[in-house]
Amino acid sequence: MEMKHIVCSGCSFTRQEHRIGINGTDIDFMKDSIGYWRWPHYLQDIYSNVKVYNYGNPTNDNRVILLSIIKKVQELLNGGVKSSDIFVITQWSDVNRKSFFISEKIAKEYNSTLKYKDIDENAYAHISAFYDNCDDSIGENGYFIQSGGYHYPHVIYPVADVFDKLGQYHSVENSYIEFFEIVLNLQNYLKSNCINYIQFNLSYNFNQESEHLSFRDVYYDKKIVKSHFDFKYNNPYIQLLYDLVDMDKFYLYSDEYTNNGGITEWAIRNFNVNTDEQLFMEHNLLERNGIDNFIKEMECRENEWPYGHPSNLMNKKFVLDVLSSYLKDFL
Repeated sequence: MEMKHIVCSGCSFTRQEHRIGINGTDIDFMKDSIGYWRWPHYLQDIYSNVKVYNYGNPTNDNRVILLSIIKKVQELLNGGVKSSDIFVITQWSDVNRKSFFISEKIAKEYNSTLKYKDIDENAYAHISAFYDNCDDSIGENGYFIQSGGYHYPHVIYPVADVFDKLGQYHSVENSYIEFFEIVLNLQNYLKSNCINYIQFNLSYNFNQESEHLSFRDVYYDKKIVKSHFDFKYNNPYIQLLYDLVDMDKFYLYSDEYTNNGGITEWAIRNFNVNTDEQLFMEHNLLERNGIDNFIKEMECRENEWPYGHPSNLMNKKFVLDVLSSYLKDFL
C-alpha cells in the first residue's frame, strides 16, 4: 500500500512552539512539547501509517496559510505522489490578519534583515519564512511579516511600521473579500488537482460577532458568543465570492448558540469541567487548584482575555470527534 499524505496548515492553533523555516520544519513537529500539541500532532500520533506535514505558524494570516499548502502539495505532486494519496486540512486564521512580503532588498533598506538565531526573543515574532531551512540563509528569499490583527508593538523590525499605513485602509468588507478570494484560490487549486480536503475556522470568520463574556461564562458555563447567520451579505462584492465557496468542504461548529463556529467554539462547548484533566484552553498547561480558583485568579487580572488556544487534550478530542469522520474514505 502506498503512503498517504496529509498536508496541514494554519496559525498557532495548528502549531505554536516553532516557526517553519526558522527553527522548525514541516516534519519535526512531533518533537514539540506535549503541552503545545495541536490537531496535526494527534493526526500523526493516531494515524501512524500516514505522513503528516505541519505548516502551522504563529500569527499566520490566511494568505500565508494558502501559499504554504500549495507549496507542499505541489512538492508532493512533482515528486510522483498520486493526488488520491493526498488530503489537505486547513485551519483558517482570523480574517483581519494581513501579511506583507518583504523582499531582501526592502529588508536591507529598512534595516530589517533576518538574523539567524537572533538572541532577541521577539526576533521572529510575526514572521513567516516557510521556504527557508532553519539555517543562516533565512530571509534570503524574502519573508512575510504579519500584522496579527495590527497588534505588533513587540516586533523588532522597523519594516513592521508598514502596517501603520496599511491599517488606515482596513475595513471589515475588505477582510471578507480577501478571505473568500483566498478560500476560492485554495478550493480551485485542490479541485483542479483532484485532491480531497476539509477546512475549518479558528473562530467566527463568516460573521464577526462582538459580546463580552467573562471567564466564568466561558470556562464554567461554557457560553460562546451567539451567532446565527444566514450567510447573506449586504455587500455584492462579498456575496459574489461567498456563493462560489463549496460549503460541503467547510466544517462549521453548530449548536443552539451558533451555526458558524470554529475550533474555539467547538472546544468551549465540548469541554467537560468535571472529567477533563485540563481546562479547555491553554491556560491550564500547568496545574491549577480547581476551576473556581482559576476563574477567580484570572478575573482579578485587569483586561484579561478569556480565550486562548484549545489545550492539547481538546485538540486530541477534535481529531477523534471531528476530523476523523472526514478522513474515513481517505484512510
